[in-house]
Amino acid sequence: MQIIKPNCKFITTEQRPQILKLLEKKCKKENAEFLPIKTKAKNRNNLIAQKIGELLKIRPKAIEKALAKTKLPCRFETIQTIPKIIIDGAHNRIKLRKVAESLEIVKRKKLIILFSMTAGKNTIESMKEIAHLADHIIFTRTLSLPGNRRTVPLHEFQKNVKKLKIKAKINYFLDPWQAMSYAISNTSSKDCLLITGSMYMAGALREKWINEKYILKNRSSF
Repeated sequence: MQIIKPNCKFITTEQRPQILKLLEKKCKKENAEFLPIKTKAKNRNNLIAQKIGELLKIRPKAIEKALAKTKLPCRFETIQTIPKIIIDGAHNRIKLRKVAESLEIVKRKKLIILFSMTAGKNTIESMKEIAHLADHIIFTRTLSLPGNRRTVPLHEFQKNVKKLKIKAKINYFLDPWQAMSYAISNTSSKDCLLITGSMYMAGALREKWINEKYILKNRSSF
């Protein structure tokens, strides 16, 4: 799939010089306008949305209002406040790195992570991005995967825990619902529970708070 289309406007918040050079070169080839945004901000999606609004000549106040109301299920979503429970469907190394960056502003006494992954995602490198932040990690499996996709088996997580020399408390559960129940019961009011590693698991477990019946009745995921 070609992301940079001929004669388009290409907006990016990429900051790495080498990648920017490649993107700019591709834009020149496709006669596309290259619009890089320099920033140190964590939430860069908002900056792209703001830039698009500016290009479409939408009033700044209207853009701000829209961004304030915009939410994405399973994208660093605070699904419960006491104790704080965050759901993020980050499923690879880069996305988990973004989650780790977002956690910098989350106040908590301890961080408990409920973690599962779909096979073929470079599991050990993905774990490395976030495991060092945790006080307690609960590994489980992702069920009901589409097609021929497989969940990372628990024994692979066990091997990676040893390789990475993870010091956090570790537990393993075959059933994700049992894993979540255990995770919640071990999360105090001042702690933070993060459910991550798989969009499939995140979406399934989110139904504890907002189920399909509610979504269909209210036509809203929130």
